[in-house]
Amino acid sequence: MRAPYALLVLSLALGCGDTNAVLELELRLPPQADAPRFAAVQARRASVGFDDPWDGSGLLAAPLGAEPRELAVSVVSESSYDEALLVRIRYCATATCDALGDERAPESRLVIERAFYLGERTHARWEIDALPTQTDPEPEQLDRCEVRGCRAGVAASYCRADGSHFCE
Repeated sequence: MRAPYALLVLSLALGCGDTNAVLELELRLPPQADAPRFAAVQARRASVGFDDPWDGSGLLAAPLGAEPRELAVSVVSESSYDEALLVRIRYCATATCDALGDERAPESRLVIERAFYLGERTHARWEIDALPTQTDPEPEQLDRCEVRGCRAGVAASYCRADGSHFCE
């Protein structure tokens, strides 16, 4: 049985004004292995690297269960649309990732080459089959042509023959 679908919202607002771009990120989280764990999701622009300190802002957590769990995360951006998006999921003992040992919690990492387009809502999916064991794994990559948007239906690629995305 699948765990319920949940919706969380992360904001990458760097300025004032209206929301201009949204990425709907669908996550398939792995089941917990032994002790109860939370999947703590954060997103940052590529100007903040995975190895740089990430503060606790924008931390959204969901408990893992005995079965894989589907989770929907809306990432909102108001600027810097052409910059890559970094997403990390830490598997912590607490929802706030502040328990003893959580500073060394294993994590999953994803780089989305381009997630946002001015005035558009895009979609991407990331499936994580098993809990990772490393605290600093090599990130998975999602090419901008794999980010769905600006075209009805399902396509093998969301880029034109010239390499430009349908949202450009």
